[in-house]
Amino acid sequence: MTICAVKLCHNTSEKQKKCDNITFHRIPIDPVIADKWVKNIRLSRGEVYWKPTKNTRICSKHFKNEDKYITQGGSCRLRRNAVPVKSTSRGNVRRPSDDEFDYIFDTPRKALLRKKLKKSTLLNLKHRKP
Repeated sequence: MTICAVKLCHNTSEKQKKCDNITFHRIPIDPVIADKWVKNIRLSRGEVYWKPTKNTRICSKHFKNEDKYITQGGSCRLRRNAVPVKSTSRGNVRRPSDDEFDYIFDTPRKALLRKKLKKSTLLNLKHRKP
């Protein structure tokens, strides 16, 4: 499954269908352009030390329309100098409260219990009928 590397972007290859016109693109080989991509992704993620892997992909939603073109075969491609510029909106993201950082000071036993509780809560939510 392919996941977009831009923070707060929930586009995945499983969710998106061909009719959505969302494509996923690798970081370019050209080091100058690749560096621009990485800088923009780091900004969007708020992670200064983030590093891409060979599997890192960015979805087409983060590029200007003029940076994209369609091949004769119907594939969506990016121009050589295309750089991701569109980030997801951060306006609706809530800021974590101080209580949410208490886990940092957990003992190993408390951390294990917290992990089990989270897992069981997720399972209950997953199997709950709407």
